[in-house]
Amino acid sequence: MIFKLKCGFSLRHPKKAGWFASPLSGRGIIVSVFISILSILTNPTCTAESAPTCVAHCTEFTTLKLTRNEVLDRAQKLVLDHKLAAAEPYLDAIAKDLSLQAEYNFLAGYVAAEKGDTKKAIKHYRKTLKNRPDWTRARVELARSLYVLGDRTAADYHFRLAEKSELPPDIARIVSGFRKAIRDQKSWNFSVEAGLAPDTNINTSTDNHTVYIDALGTGSPLPFKLNDAARRKTGVGQTFAASGQARIKLTPVYAMQVEGSAGMINYSGKQYDDVHIDGSIGISKDFGRNRLTVSATGSQRWYGGHPSSRLYGGKISAQRIVGNTGELNAQVATQKVESPLNADYAGIQYVASLQYSQAISKTTLLSATLNGRLESLGNSIYSNKLVAIQLAGGTELGWGINAGGTVTASRTWFNGYWPAFLVTRRDWQVETHVYAGLRNVRVWGFSPSVNYSFTEGFSNVPIYEVTRHRVEFNLARYF
Repeated sequence: MIFKLKCGFSLRHPKKAGWFASPLSGRGIIVSVFISILSILTNPTCTAESAPTCVAHCTEFTTLKLTRNEVLDRAQKLVLDHKLAAAEPYLDAIAKDLSLQAEYNFLAGYVAAEKGDTKKAIKHYRKTLKNRPDWTRARVELARSLYVLGDRTAADYHFRLAEKSELPPDIARIVSGFRKAIRDQKSWNFSVEAGLAPDTNINTSTDNHTVYIDALGTGSPLPFKLNDAARRKTGVGQTFAASGQARIKLTPVYAMQVEGSAGMINYSGKQYDDVHIDGSIGISKDFGRNRLTVSATGSQRWYGGHPSSRLYGGKISAQRIVGNTGELNAQVATQKVESPLNADYAGIQYVASLQYSQAISKTTLLSATLNGRLESLGNSIYSNKLVAIQLAGGTELGWGINAGGTVTASRTWFNGYWPAFLVTRRDWQVETHVYAGLRNVRVWGFSPSVNYSFTEGFSNVPIYEVTRHRVEFNLARYF
């Protein structure tokens, strides 16, 4: 392979394990190097190794035979020594070698960051991780550039994954410092997504044709055929969702925390349209690696074009950083429930959750969450207690793909005896969700993703037995 460069090459990229190490091919390459014959004649020290200092004298040319490793290592040495102009011909050569694209994009990102073009640097670092998601140095530099750009949430995500690696002590201290600064500073994030969602059960109803009801109160249930309105319906919905949060520093240890989200799904007609908004505002206090937040909360939901529920109350959240890559979150909340459609659904709701998340590799995060809920509503038939556990994971694959999923299992006990069905209702539900997204693909700034979810609900009241499959094709943008 022939590369045309303007003046000079040098040593190879190190193969030893270390902070800058990268596996390389050892095949030889022919490099056309422009070296001044006049300079060499007048300055015997002007050799291939010293060529960058002789560029100004280049008037005639010769050809040197160097290995790919020698070209790459010279580029890396010059870039990391901040000799950016001298490194450019070597980067131009490396860019033409398809087997060195990860190395090229890392060095090009470093050059862009040194020149103050942070957005270009981020673009190159993401391309590096597309091919080499386990390259820790590239991930740290990406996180640093995201921090400079003000994207604190994304920066902390990549710093956290980087801490799973065996970082040199000085780099580990720098990364830890960045993460502490992110926690201490004013920060915000916002995301918006829209898409299409084919769904096999848009009204979350049973597929049973017949149910048995003790309509006469004799203790002997009779069969009743369900009409189409009471059974499962399929459809394709148009979806939209947005969420964001802001943390505004008030003092060294106190901050204001604001969170909000909104979502909607629109089907043909409006009978099953679903819209919701919710938010919270509160004050948090830091205790070293711990944080405590007290917030006021509120939410509103519209179903079928009508207000269906309204909740307002408060919550207390606690967060603790465990080691370098673990995080423990706990929350308790209570809310007043109002239901304009049916007073039987109005009352008080209590919620508690405990979550632990951990980076288990340079590219993977796992979490486990335990949830509990108690609802005391206007009708004891609907009052209930719920316990749920969720396991979740996400990882970065090659070629710019993010993927992950969740599995959730829940058990619900209802309080009141249901005479029509001669039982006190008991439900089980299992839900799985998997997703994949292309973070390096942009359509007007939006990245595509596909999500699939499956829900299976079991109940001793047949009308609440539910099976649901749903696929979402989304475009999402993160700010």
